[in-house]
Amino acid sequence: MRVVVTGAAGFIGTHLCFSLAGSGHSVLALDDLSHGVDSFSKRETKGLEFRETDVSKPESDMASVMRDFRADAVCHLADASQASPSWDTHMYGRYADALVNTVEAAAEVGVGKFIYASSADYLFGRECDMPVMDAARARPANLFGVHKFNCERAITHIASKCKLRWTTLRLPYVYGPSAPPPKKARKGRCFVADALRGARPLLHIEGDGNQTRDFLWIADAVTAFEIALRDRGLIGVANVGTEIETPVRKVIEKIEEMAGRVVRVEYLYKKKDSVPRSQVNASAMREHRWTPKTSIVRGLESLMNNGIEADFTGEEG
Repeated sequence: MRVVVTGAAGFIGTHLCFSLAGSGHSVLALDDLSHGVDSFSKRETKGLEFRETDVSKPESDMASVMRDFRADAVCHLADASQASPSWDTHMYGRYADALVNTVEAAAEVGVGKFIYASSADYLFGRECDMPVMDAARARPANLFGVHKFNCERAITHIASKCKLRWTTLRLPYVYGPSAPPPKKARKGRCFVADALRGARPLLHIEGDGNQTRDFLWIADAVTAFEIALRDRGLIGVANVGTEIETPVRKVIEKIEEMAGRVVRVEYLYKKKDSVPRSQVNASAMREHRWTPKTSIVRGLESLMNNGIEADFTGEEG
């Protein structure tokens, strides 16, 4: 399969690109490197080509890119990965342009599958029942959630006009080792890596630490994309999650237990639009033979045993 991946230099995108190439697929990785890091030029991988480009701009000519590459599928990850007060409406507009440019090009070229990475946390606010089901009504928690919901609606609208096969994967809080090849932990990279290596970082957490998250190991997230790519029957919106909600405070306690030392934590004022709970029901994905393999405890143990850097996407706390 020949797959175009946008936002390829991000945490999930990089893992996805290397995994697909490692499985024998041909991958065209696209990113403007405004937020991600180029891990591709440092590691030659058969079947993997990287191009620095901004897919939000018309001059990127995504239709020609896909046509010249003879793309069979597109994974669109060129989007915001988490809510941030520093992002204004202009930034969200840019990400919306990237989505529309990419999905319209995919429809024009007639690729076999279009996959979009959405959010299982921020689409559902404070009033949603847990666990969140695939068919749950979206109730965006903040501007980021509104943006994700609008992108989902845009895909549905565009795809319906041209019979484009599409899957939207709603992801929870994804974590795991840094982009391959894994790097040894160094001070300042991530509080998990710092804590496990003996450093004493000051961790800032919004709220009191009792807020919960559905923590998903990066390899399990990548597997969900791979299943969506090859399973033509997986169409529409599908949640991806472990169905287990874990308090952030419990994660910190587990890290302290593994590291044998106290992690310094400063609990900050909780924003009004923060998400207090996250638990994701993934029944649709399970029907297509996807099952998460790694629990949060096993994931943290893996990071500790290998002494590697960790990345977390989504809000920290």
